[in-house]
Amino acid sequence: QVSELDSRDKIAHLKNGSQFTIKNITFKELNSVLPKSLFCQINKKEIISYQIIQFFTAETITSNVCINGKFLEFNLSSSFTSNFKLK
Repeated sequence: QVSELDSRDKIAHLKNGSQFTIKNITFKELNSVLPKSLFCQINKKEIISYQIIQFFTAETITSNVCINGKFLEFNLSSSFTSNFKLK
């Protein structure tokens, strides 16, 4: 997820609920270092791990990560749908 303070920074959310900031990296650079079989960019601001996907529709991905009693949901952009479904 893109940091609200600096768009060059990305916020990584872990399954255990913790998070950390990855400084000064673009999505292109991040995509090049993450294993393509495990991660996919789903919109202009987010990359997710396939391991957290519970189910998805044409526009929404529901994760198995629960925060405050609710499963996290992500928007699946039409620009990224074909790449997402290939995996």
